[in-house]
Order: sequence, then structure tokens, then C-alpha cells
Amino acid sequence: MTDRTQRLIFGLLGGVIVFATYFPVIHLGYVWDDIPYLVENENFRGVNALFNAFTQSFIPERAYYRPLVILTYIALPFEGIYGPLLQHTANLIIHVINSTLVYVLSLTVLRIKSNAHARRSHSWIALAMSLLFGLHPVMVETVAWVSGRYDLMMLTWVLLVIYVELTLKKGTLKYFLLTLLFFFSMASKEAAIGLPVAMLSIHIFIWHMKEKCGEGAHLRSYILKITPTYISLGLGLVFYLLLRKMALGEVLGQSQVGVTFAGGVLDRLNVATLALREYANVIVNPWKFSSPFHPFTQDEINIGDLGFVLILIFVAGCVWISFRSTALLPVIIFISMAWPTLHFIGIPNGENIISDRYAQAPWALFLVLFSSVIMEIISRVRFERNIVPVAMGFSCAIILFLYAIFANVTIPLWSNNLRFWSFVYEKHPDSGTAAINYGANKYLVAQDWTGAIVFFNELDKKFTKESKVFVYSNLMIAHVGLKQYEEAKNIYDRFIKLPHQLSKSEAASMLCARAFVGFSTKEYAAAMTFFENGLMLNGSQHMCRMFYVRNLISLGDNVNAIQQLELLANSGVKGYELSARKMLAAIKTGQEIKNLD
Repeated sequence: MTDRTQRLIFGLLGGVIVFATYFPVIHLGYVWDDIPYLVENENFRGVNALFNAFTQSFIPERAYYRPLVILTYIALPFEGIYGPLLQHTANLIIHVINSTLVYVLSLTVLRIKSNAHARRSHSWIALAMSLLFGLHPVMVETVAWVSGRYDLMMLTWVLLVIYVELTLKKGTLKYFLLTLLFFFSMASKEAAIGLPVAMLSIHIFIWHMKEKCGEGAHLRSYILKITPTYISLGLGLVFYLLLRKMALGEVLGQSQVGVTFAGGVLDRLNVATLALREYANVIVNPWKFSSPFHPFTQDEINIGDLGFVLILIFVAGCVWISFRSTALLPVIIFISMAWPTLHFIGIPNGENIISDRYAQAPWALFLVLFSSVIMEIISRVRFERNIVPVAMGFSCAIILFLYAIFANVTIPLWSNNLRFWSFVYEKHPDSGTAAINYGANKYLVAQDWTGAIVFFNELDKKFTKESKVFVYSNLMIAHVGLKQYEEAKNIYDRFIKLPHQLSKSEAASMLCARAFVGFSTKEYAAAMTFFENGLMLNGSQHMCRMFYVRNLISLGDNVNAIQQLELLANSGVKGYELSARKMLAAIKTGQEIKNLD
């Protein structure tokens, strides 16, 4: 069997194994953000869908501009018998493609430095790297969650950028493809902006490997050689930012969910280091950490900035170049994992979190470069003493088998919201986000008002700072469900006396919950103030607006009610659009509103 045939067979084998392991995802439903932002988002349905994909953020309260991924959502149905199946199958296919690209890139890196003894191991090493990426349980989130497609597609374009850089000779075609592919990666997810940082570590890696083979150019010449690559990436970024500016009216949009990026240089260094530590834990020990997200404690939400990443690369690069030792390769490889610091996010309740899906890009780059370390070990072992390669292969096979089993066990946990949040809450009982969503899905959705009151009262005692808004607003809803209106009002009064600093979204949630209490007790005039203030802070509170409309109708103000209903009828959220149109028709014909859902 020729080397080319072996490479082809191994590549296909890796793809088949990954596909078979993750095949159960096609039977899953929609969970978490899938429902409000994708399934019920009518902005990306119908004749205006293509236009809206390039002119709107799919999440109104976040400045996300990802038109390329939206196009894939538009191309496939969300509803009907085959909707979930097709959407999940698309994710699975993209993941298989990414695993194959890791295989191809590993082969590309291995060809940089090879000898007669080690060359026959290329396909085996590349296959191992591909499977370590494709089967790792940290991938479950991106593959099993329809909304994880942003990360999947971003990685596809990122890997293609690296492949073009490593394989094509300099010329117009190469730099055009680099610009186009980097633009595609940014148009899939903004976090691709970290690619030039990772590319720098790869270029240092390649230069050192060629130096060891006696093929390396002078450092100055090498810098001049790779400069057009970064110019091309810069052009791709500029094109994306210009398109974003035209669509959203802003270049660097700020999230409206109350995330702050406070802290000095040392704070940023600290949180970036913590993020890297957490990602190492996630990848090394998925059995302990595998979960949609991983909270870790900080007083403030900070972000590891680009400067920190560049400093790490510079220091490690100097050490590596000075010592010229392959043993220091893992230092630079680890730096490629600094990418997550550019993904680092916070959520409204004040938790610092990292998410499994953010680990896939650095993990892929880590494995591509690590393939060279594996080959270095094998090349230093004479073939008649093959115990080291055999031991490595046997250990890798066991790890891959365990990865496949654990990933397969984890996949069903994404089948529905209750099962999903039960799993997350079990893994992270101290997480406010997990606790709130678990309680809402277990008790409020089932209208178990008594159970909800008991549960959220326990959370009130447990959390001294974070998640108070959602604990209290859910408690108010539960008391209204039991018609304990005075208690619901008392909860609001207790809350506003607490020392806290709320985001606009959080304040709007509390005001709307209080307005809902007033509406339920038919105190329409008092409720009006709460409704108006809440909607002023956050106009995307569709449920709040719907009750505001009913409040207006109860006061006989049909003119303003019609204006609000017209806003809801064009909100892009299917359920509210249908209800708004029914209510508009009812007002015009003089029908009773209270019986309409």
C-alpha cells in the first residue's frame, strides 16, 4: 500500500469513527438559546431572511454579527419532523470536516521535518491527533447544541486559513484566499480575531523546525516572508468590520447584558491565567469538568486582553529560539491555547465562566503542533526497540475508547431543557445561572408554584450577591401563581432595599415582574409605571410588552395598545407575533381580548 493510499484510508477512517460516535446527536431536540434566538426568530424566515442575515444581529441585546452561520440556519428548516434532524446533522457533518482538517494539518506539519524511520508513522500520528480532537468530550457542546454551529464553522475557516498558509506558495491566489477565509471565520464568530495570535506561534514553530532541518532562513528574511500573511489577515478583518459597521451601525458593539470589563493590568493577567488553567482542566480531565460551562470565582468580570497573549508568545518564543530545543516545543504549543482568553465572557449574574465550545479551537491547534512532538519521540527510538511507539499507541487507543464512551453518554443530556439544566446544576450546584435555569424549568414551567417558592427561597439564602434579580423575579411569579399578591409585592420591596448595582436588563426584569403583579391584582394604573420603566430599559422584553398591552386595554387605551401590538407583530419572535396579530384583529372587531393567548 502506497503512502498516498494509506493517508487517504486513514483520513476516511477517522471521519467514519467521529461520525459514528456523535451520530446520536441527530435525534436531539432544541435546548437553551436554540429556542428564542433560532427556532422562534422569524427575522430569519421568509422572503427577507437573506437580507436580515446581513443587516441584523440575531440576538438583539448582544452585538453579534455572524451572517455566514445564519445562512446555514436559513438553508435548513427548523420546524416539522425533519427540522431538528437536519439542523443537528449539519452540525455533525461540520464537526467531521473539522476532524479531517486536523488530520490533514497534522500531516502537513509532520512533513516539515521527517526521516526514513519516522515517515511511515505520519498517518498513524495524524489519525491519533484527529481522533483526540474529534472524540474529545469537550466537543459534545458544539456538536449536540444547534447554537454551537458558530464555533464549529469558525474553526473550519480557521483551519483552512492555516492550511493555505502552510501549503500554498506566495502569490496572489494565496493572499486572496487568506483574506477571504479569515473574513469567513470572522463572519462565523467574532472570536476568530484571535487567529493572528495563534498564527504567530505557528510561524515561530515552523521557523524553528526548519532551522533544525538546516532549511531555515535568516530570521529577518523569514519575517519579511510572512509579513504579507498578516497584511492579508488584516484586510479580511477590515472587510468584516466595514460590513459590520454598515449592518449594525457600530464596529465594536457592546453587550447590553451588563457585562463589565473592569480591573487593571494585574487583574487582567490574573483572570487570563485562571481561564487558561480552567481550559487545561477541561481538556485533561473531561470526566470531571465536562459541562456546558465552568464558573470560577472572581469579584469582577475581567477579560484577558490581546497584550497579555502577545507577551506570553514573545517570552516563550525567545526562550525557545535561545535554547533551540525541541523539548521546549510544548511551551509554544501551550501558548496556542491562549486563544480562550479572547473568548472570555461573563454573564449577567456576575459569574465568570468559560465554556466547553471555546476550547475546540485551541485544542485543535495544540494537537496539530503536538503531532511533531510525537514524531520527535518516535524518531529518537530505533525501530528494533519499538516498545515506546507501541506503548504510546496502546495508551492512545485506551484514551480514545474512553473519550468515545464518555462523549456518547453525555450527548443525551442535551435532549431537552429540563434534562440539560439538571445536568448542569448537578455539575455546578454553586452556579447561579445553573440553579436559576434548573428551577425555572423544573418548577415554573410545570406550574409547581409551591415547589418553586421552596426552591428559590433556598437559593435566596445560598446566594449573597449573584443571581438575586432572577431569584426574586421568579419568586414573585410563583407567588402570583398562588394568588399571593401581597407577598409578591413584599418580595419586590425587599429587593429594592438591597445594596446592588443592576444592569439595564436586570432592572428591566424586576420592573416587569413587579408590573405583572400589579396587572394580576388589576392595579392597572400602578402597573403602568412599572411596565413603561421596564420597557424603557430593555425593549426586547416581549412577555413584558404583551402584558403591558393587556394593561393598556384594561385602561381603555386602545390607541397605545395598537402601537405596542404592532411592535410585537414585527418582533421576530413567532409566538408573540401570532398573539399580537390575533389581538390586533380582535381590537378592530371589538372581540374580548382576555380569551386570546
